[in-house]
Amino acid sequence: MSMAASVSATGLTSDEARRRLAAYGTNAVQDVVQHPITLTLRRLWAPVPWMLEAAVLLQLALGGGKCGALETSRLHAFRSRGKDV
Repeated sequence: MSMAASVSATGLTSDEARRRLAAYGTNAVQDVVQHPITLTLRRLWAPVPWMLEAAVLLQLALGGGKCGALETSRLHAFRSRGKDV
């Protein structure tokens, strides 16, 4: 008997439901628990995080921890007015 032949307009018969339960098991997805470090590493393994990581490394390599462009322009503006910062 084909699967389509055993399904009526109102659904499966009890016998067919028991047969499918025995043949295929329950209709459930197992919950998979992953370690937090694994989850974090999987989120960082993509092109956008790579670009952000490269930008951070480039900023650190070029001495970006000292002051940014906006602060540098403000320093130049104050110094051109003759004020010490």
